Order: sequence, then structure tokens, then C-alpha cells
Amino acid sequence: VQLWLNPPPHLINGNDTVIIEWHPSTASKCNDCVTWTPKQFSFNSINFQQTQTLCITRVKDGQDVRLIPIFSGGGFDIVDPEQSQISIY
Repeated sequence: VQLWLNPPPHLINGNDTVIIEWHPSTASKCNDCVTWTPKQFSFNSINFQQTQTLCITRVKDGQDVRLIPIFSGGGFDIVDPEQSQISIY
């Protein structure tokens, strides 16, 4: 999955870095059915439009899995993570 930010992150307290971590949704039926790398992405005002790759691997059969992003910093803390979830069937 290719990821990037459309708007640049905001400079808050001298820092414009946004960290995105992925976690399985509590609604997922099989939280150990997939693995993903890297576990964390870092974007800033310089690289926000450069694509980064999230590699997802299904390691066992099971029901759907939803990965939810947790945004930290750069003004992205207020973004609704449900709007950016990734569903794996």
C-alpha cells in the first residue's frame, strides 16, 4: 500500500513531524491473521508527498482485518482514524 500526505504537516512547537502507527481495529475478527512492515511511518514538511510503502502479509486464513492508523503530531492528531483505515479481506 502506497502512503503519503496530501497537505503538509503543521509546524507545532518547532516540530513538523507526523508519526503514523498502524494497529488492528478492535472490530477486526482475526487480529493475528496479518503482519505489516514497517510498524511506523514518519512524514514532515519535506517528505510529505513522497510515497512510503506499507507491506501487508496475510499469515493465516481468517476473517477480515482492519488496520487503523494512529496519527501523532503535525496537526494530524485530530484526523479521524476510521477515515483512513485499511481493510484486508
